Amino acid sequence: AGATDFSRRAVQFKAPLMAEMNVVFGMALFIVIILGVVFIVATASILLIKQLMLAAEDHQARTVLRQLGMPRPTERRVASAQTGMVFALPLVFGAVNSGLIIHYLSMFLNDPGVLLVIAIVMLYVLVYLAFGILTVKLTERP
Repeated sequence: AGATDFSRRAVQFKAPLMAEMNVVFGMALFIVIILGVVFIVATASILLIKQLMLAAEDHQARTVLRQLGMPRPTERRVASAQTGMVFALPLVFGAVNSGLIIHYLSMFLNDPGVLLVIAIVMLYVLVYLAFGILTVKLTERP
């Protein structure tokens, strides 16, 4: 009877510490998610500006290619491929990095957090896809 009583007391002592640990790691997880969103939008914005500057420099070359008979769909496909390659590396790096950080922080919260990782990665994909499409549309303008 003494051993079982001791183990119950240990659980009672551990419960407040677990609650405090959940608060600390929960706050860390919240900060990581907010910082991730800020950095992903900032990175996508910087890439958008970079691509627009490159498009402005290449405007004369694209005009010559159009005059030589390059079809519009081919020009759009080239612009989309170029934009996709520029946005792909930061997307993969950011998604893997955030996924690992969130997964390991979630392990301390007694929650594997698989759905949270998937949601954050999908948010990254949606932000980069939106900025990529915006970049292609803006570079197509004359």
